[in-house]
Parts: sequence; structure tokens; C-alpha cells
Amino acid sequence: MLSATFDVLGPQGERAPDESVLDHLIRIRWVKDERGLTLTQLGLAMLAEARHVKRAEESTVIVLETTDRFAYARLVGQIASIGSALLVDPYFRLRELETILDNTEVNRVLISKQYKGSSEARAELRTALNAVAAVVDMEIRATASSTLHDRILVSDEGPVYMLGASLNTVGVANTVFMRIPDSAAAALRAQAEDLWDAADAVGSASLVAPTEPSALAEIRAAGDQSVSVTQA
Repeated sequence: MLSATFDVLGPQGERAPDESVLDHLIRIRWVKDERGLTLTQLGLAMLAEARHVKRAEESTVIVLETTDRFAYARLVGQIASIGSALLVDPYFRLRELETILDNTEVNRVLISKQYKGSSEARAELRTALNAVAAVVDMEIRATASSTLHDRILVSDEGPVYMLGASLNTVGVANTVFMRIPDSAAAALRAQAEDLWDAADAVGSASLVAPTEPSALAEIRAAGDQSVSVTQA
């Protein structure tokens, strides 16, 4: 049964060359090894969905391969089609912020404090949001919770999606973007919202008026002015 579920849904994220399918399923919390192997609630939901798919879109899995030069662009397009949403990505940084602001309607991002370079990343994100205040609609928070593992996209009204790897590794490592079955989506949504509520603010910006296509153009313009003053 585990093999069948894996074949239908595909791997979540990158599986190490020396990692067995079973070890991979345990790591992504579809299976637990406690006095014998058993499916977790998420694993049971995935298995049920694999057996009883009612609508094709509910089981959509988009494979993002390293050989696809447009893998990142495809992912951004998928995120853009979802509308307003909460993006949970522990390693979200400035590069990803520009892409998300310019091309999607994501208005909340939850990141992690628990990795080397997190302080620098948060400083960059805070500075960027301060620079585009009143130009974009975005809030970023950071959590130190050890329960933040999954990269998920929680739409304001509708499905929940899972990304097997952080945005900054799409195109570098093989991964997938998949819709979570409705039977498991509610639990992931609740967990994400709980983490969001308890997280610390990194920065925020509120949209006041339309602006030019690039939401971070204000940052570039400020940099150009600084260069001009220096040269003068």
C-alpha cells in the first residue's frame, strides 16, 4: 500500500540517493515507526486520496525538475493562480520576496529563525518592506518553533498546497508542488495559522495606491539616488 501511495503521489521533496522509499516516507511524516510501522494521519489521508480521487485537480502533482530551466517560473505561475495566501517557507529570503511581490497575490509569509543566516535574512526582508511601505500588501513573521518543517501554501479561501523544497532550491533540486487532499488540508491550515499567530513580526507593508509593475523598484530607485549624491 505504501508503494502504491508513493507511485500515485510522487516524492515530496528531494529524496537522497541512499534513502529508501520507506525512510523517505518516515522523514516526511507519512509513516511513523513506533513499535512497528503505521501510517500517520497525513499518510492515511494521502492513501485515501490515492484510492478515491474524485476530481483530477485534487490530486494534481506538478514535478519541478532540475533539467527544466523554467521550473521556478512554473512554480511562480502556480502560486499566482491561487490568489491571496499564506506562504510558509522557513528559508524565504530577499530574492524570493521580489518575485512573490511582483508576480503573485501572496500577502503573508512565515519563515524560520532556526537556521544560520536567519538574522541576516530577516534584516534584509525588514528593510525591503520598510522601503516599499504603502506600495505593497505584505506581512512577514518569523518563528523559532521546531515544528516548522513543511513548505506549504495556504490559500485564504480554498485548497492547501505543499512544496517539497524551499523556493530558493527550486531548479537546483528535484521537487514537486502538490495539492493536499481536503481530508488533511484542515489540519495543515490550522497548524500554519497557529504558528503564524505565535510568530514574531519581521516587517509589514500596506498597499495604499497603485504603483509601477515592479514592487521593489522603490528600493532600486533609492539606491540610484544614493549613487548620484555620492558622485556629485
